Amino acid sequence: MNNIKNILLADDETSLRKSMAFLLEKAGFNVIQCDNGVEAIMSTQNTLIDLALIDLKMRNIDGITAIESMYRLKPTLPVVVITAYADNTTLDKLPENVIEHFIKPFEVNNVIKFLNDYFAAHGNF
Repeated sequence: MNNIKNILLADDETSLRKSMAFLLEKAGFNVIQCDNGVEAIMSTQNTLIDLALIDLKMRNIDGITAIESMYRLKPTLPVVVITAYADNTTLDKLPENVIEHFIKPFEVNNVIKFLNDYFAAHGNF
């Protein structure tokens, strides 16, 4: 059985997304990169995803709309929000499947630690 976790990473900042994907892959994750919310939703329909990392501000549709659409497709999909635009009002509006958030700029190692701890606690689902 393959224990490598598939992480969907949606962020329209290309350099951030690519460098984060590189570090996540180096840490042992398989990363599906999307540069907008529409691609993230389509990937959720077509790909086995264990967890999604989603930026809130993206082209086409915003992260909250993408997360809500993804939740309708896969209600058990855990989501971690990554954003530079976090205030209490925005964070209070996050859908229920958002399990954590990270404010940009952040250390990718903190995200990797969170992911490892999360998967260790929740195993295979």
